[in-house]
Amino acid sequence: MKALLVASAVLILTVASCKDAGCPAVPGTRAIALSAKDSIVERNRSTALASVLAMNRHDYDETFKDYAPNAIAYGDSTGGKPIRGIDSIRTDLDVFIKAFPDFHGKNFVAIADNNHAAVFADWTGTFKFEMMGLKPTGRSFSVKDVDCFTFDSRGKIIAHRTIQSNQTINNQVGIK
Repeated sequence: MKALLVASAVLILTVASCKDAGCPAVPGTRAIALSAKDSIVERNRSTALASVLAMNRHDYDETFKDYAPNAIAYGDSTGGKPIRGIDSIRTDLDVFIKAFPDFHGKNFVAIADNNHAAVFADWTGTFKFEMMGLKPTGRSFSVKDVDCFTFDSRGKIIAHRTIQSNQTINNQVGIK
């Protein structure tokens, strides 16, 4: 009984005196303190992933909550003009989601380094409703894509690029 009381007292004193990040909260475990750079990288990775997962749910408020107001969407770099400003980016996404209401991703993997993050995923969708004068074909697409994000020093998304060519999607759904 005496040994149990002593062990309990040691445990309580250890946990109570453990206030810094390098001290394990649970005996037998090891705490790892992240450097400031590691913390920023993890913040950016988590923010990018949260934005893409919110887009996957078609939740625009959550998708864009960490975008800077003057963010730029560069698209797939096949010659389209960049879209400037969060409202314009949101409108462009809304047009796409309305035409492909079953747009959905899976197999998400997020990585980051410094002020950049990338989210890899497999995306599918079916062209069910008119989009910018194009009649729906009822055909589906399935692509692998990477969404690339650039962050400012406050952790706000200031730029977004996609790797998947829009032409690949257009070919699969029958847009010429």
